[in-house]
Amino acid sequence: MSDELKPVRCGCGGEAMAFRDRSTVRARWQTICLDCHTQTTWHNTKEEAIEAWNKAMGAKDINVLDKGKWETVEDYDGDEHYRCSECGEEFVLICGTPEDNEYYFCPHCGTDMRGE
Repeated sequence: MSDELKPVRCGCGGEAMAFRDRSTVRARWQTICLDCHTQTTWHNTKEEAIEAWNKAMGAKDINVLDKGKWETVEDYDGDEHYRCSECGEEFVLICGTPEDNEYYFCPHCGTDMRGE
């Protein structure tokens, strides 16, 4: 398994980094672009986070990126969270909207959420 991360495919020119969340007792890892905030979900090991990143970055050609949008979803308590229109993955944000938090790409599938 290589520790080398594939380039960020959105064209932002950013650099990706795998990092460990040390705020939890159980170690968890995530890979994120330091510029556009495209990211993987959390993983148990650094190797799993890198593998998920490389799989996502190799999944599509940069010239044919899908365009998606954040859909607002309300749960049974009336709280809002957000769903990717392309992959259906749902995200809960502590504060603000995906746009407020500069989520320009779906962290799960990498779809460009900046519109046309």
